[in-house]
Amino acid sequence: MDRFTSLFSLLVSILFLSACVHPVKPIPRDIASLNEAGKVAGIWVLQGTSSTRGPYNGELELRPSHDGTFDVVRIVTYINYFYDGLRVQEVWTGKAVPDTDTLTLSYDLRQGEYITKLGETSKSTRDLQTPLTVAMRFLPTPAGLAAQFSDMKVSEYSEWLTTSRPLEAQPLWRGENQTISAQGKTIPATERKKIREAQKILNFTKDSFIQNYKSRPQFKNELPEIFVEGVDQGFYRSNKDIIRLVNKITDDATIMEAVLRQNAYMPSPKEKALRYDDSIEKRNFSPANLVVVRKAVQNNLNVFSEDPDAAFTTGMYLASQAMRFKVTQEMQSMQNMKRALSGLRGLTEISKEQMQIASVMAPAPPDLPEGWIQGTGGYQKFIWTPGNQKQSFIGMLHGLTWAAIVTPRSESDVWMNLHEILKELNKKDLGVLSENLRATLEGLNALVLEDGSAQIRFSNMRASQKGFYWNGNADWAREFESLLEAVNNIQLATALNNISAVKEWKKYLADEGQVYGPIQRPLRILANFGFGGAKDDGNTSSDGVNEALRALNEVPYPRPRLDVRIDHSGDPAWVASPVPRNYWTVTAKNSKSVVSYYQGLQQIPIYKLPAVTSRFIWKEDAFQYQGKGTGDIEATGVDYVYAYWLARFCGVSNLQ
Repeated sequence: MDRFTSLFSLLVSILFLSACVHPVKPIPRDIASLNEAGKVAGIWVLQGTSSTRGPYNGELELRPSHDGTFDVVRIVTYINYFYDGLRVQEVWTGKAVPDTDTLTLSYDLRQGEYITKLGETSKSTRDLQTPLTVAMRFLPTPAGLAAQFSDMKVSEYSEWLTTSRPLEAQPLWRGENQTISAQGKTIPATERKKIREAQKILNFTKDSFIQNYKSRPQFKNELPEIFVEGVDQGFYRSNKDIIRLVNKITDDATIMEAVLRQNAYMPSPKEKALRYDDSIEKRNFSPANLVVVRKAVQNNLNVFSEDPDAAFTTGMYLASQAMRFKVTQEMQSMQNMKRALSGLRGLTEISKEQMQIASVMAPAPPDLPEGWIQGTGGYQKFIWTPGNQKQSFIGMLHGLTWAAIVTPRSESDVWMNLHEILKELNKKDLGVLSENLRATLEGLNALVLEDGSAQIRFSNMRASQKGFYWNGNADWAREFESLLEAVNNIQLATALNNISAVKEWKKYLADEGQVYGPIQRPLRILANFGFGGAKDDGNTSSDGVNEALRALNEVPYPRPRLDVRIDHSGDPAWVASPVPRNYWTVTAKNSKSVVSYYQGLQQIPIYKLPAVTSRFIWKEDAFQYQGKGTGDIEATGVDYVYAYWLARFCGVSNLQ
C-alpha cells in the first residue's frame, strides 16, 4: 500500500479504537510518561502470545517520521513453535500515533505472496491482492502497555511493551528490493506487425484479464523488469535456523514461502553445490547409470527409472562433472563422468537397430508398457523409448563435448566410451539437429574419431539461427540451445586448433550476448565472461557476473517437492504483458485458449517459481508467472551444479 493509504488506515483505526478506551490505573513512570519528549522513540521490549503458535519475544521499533507519526518495525520470534526444526519470526512494518499514555498502531498484512494452493488449502489471487489492516491500541496496565488484536484471518494476539532502549543508526529492518529494466531495443516494424496480428486473432487487448492492467505504466510502455530481491539475504546467511515472514499473516502457505526463501539464501553457492553433488551421486542414478528424478509412490521416494528427460539430464550432468574435474582434479568427479558416460552409451546401444536414440532406458517390468521397446542382446533386461530426440541430442552432445575437452588421454575407458557413443550417433536420424548442433557433432567426430573429413566440414560450417529479444519476448528454448551450441563449438574449435572457427563461434556468442543482454540470463553471462569474445554490453564486467551469482543465490537446496500451485498475478505489483506469449506462433487457425498466451512483465526470483515447478530451471521462460508442483517429483539439482561449475570453470571466485 502507498503511504497515503497506510496513513488513512491508521486514522480510521484511531477513531475506531478511541471509542473503546476506558479509564485505567496509573502505571510505572517509564510507561505512563510515554508521550513525553524522547519517550516514544526507541526500541521497546515486546512480549506476547499467539492463539495458534504460543508465546513470543521480540522488539518494537518506533522511529519518528517526517509526517508527525512514527514508523514501526515489529520483530518477534516464537519461543516454543518451530517449523521443521526452524524458529519462526514475524516482521511487520507499519505506522504508530501516540496519545498521552496510549499508542495506536496499524499494519497492512498480505494474506500470502504467491502460493495459491498448498496441499488441501487454497487461496484466490484476490486474497493475495487484498491486504488485511491490523489495528491495535496499546493501553497502560500494571504489566506495561498491553494490546489485544487479531490478524483478521488466523490468529488472535495479546502482547505488551515494557522498557525501551535508544534507536540505532539504522532501522531494525527495511526492504531493499529493486527492479532492473529489461526493455531492450526498439521492436522493428515487421515484428510489431506480427504482434498486432496475434493480438487481433486472440482478441488479446480486449480480454478481461489483460484489461485489468491497461492503465499501468509498465503495460502501456511494454516495460519488462527483473525483480532483484535484497530482503534478508544477509540475515539468512548469518542465521541458519530461522525463517522470517515479512508483512504477512502466518499460516502454512506463508510459512512455506519463507522456507523456500531460507533454503535459497541460507547456504552459500559453494555449500549448495557440495550438497547437490553429493545428493546426485547417492540418490539420482538409475540402474541404467542415468541421472533421473526421484518419484514418490505411496510415500516412498525412489529413483524414477522411466524419467523421459534422462538423456538430456545425464548429458548436462556429465558436462557439470567435467567442469568440476577440470577445476578441482577430484577423482570423484571423474568417477561420476565415467558412470554418466556408461549410461549414455547404453542409450545409443540399446537402440542400435533403430534410427532414433533412446531418451531413457529402464529395468524391464513383467509386461511391456505401451510406447516402450524391449531391449535385445546385452540389454534384454531393459526397455527404452525414443522420447524427445532433439532434447536428448542437445544434452548428450553437450556432455560429450565437455568430456572430450577435459579428459586426459590416459583415461582410456572414457575415450573408448566417447568413441563408441559417437560411432552409434552417426548412424542415427540426425534430422532433429540444428545446423549449429551438426557442427558440434562434426567437431566431436574430428576430435574423438580423428576423422579428417569431419574436421573439414566443421571448419566450413557457420553459425546460424540468430536469436531475438523484444521487450520480454523470446524463443526461450532456442536461447538456451544456442548458448550450449556456442560453448560446444568454441571449445571444439580451440581443441582442433582451428583459429577461424574459434573466431566464428566467439562472434556468435558475442552477438547473441548483445541480443539477450537486457534480460541477463545467468548462464549466458557466465559463458560470455569465461569464453571471451563478448562485446561491451555490461555482462562481462564484475557487475554482470554479480547478476549471474544472484541467480545462483536464488536456487534453493533442497529442491522442493510440493503439492502446490503458484500464481504471481496475486502480487499487486505484478503486471501482465500486452504482448501475447510466443506471439509468432499464433495463426488464424489458432485453437488454444487466450489464457495460454498470458505472460508477465516481471522476471520472478527463481525460488518463487521455477525451482518449484521445473526440472531444469535455465530452460524456462523468463516471464512465466504461474506453475504447479504435483508433490511426487523431486528434481535432481543438475541445473544448479551445472551453473555452479560453469561459474568456477569460467574463473568466478566469489562463490563462498
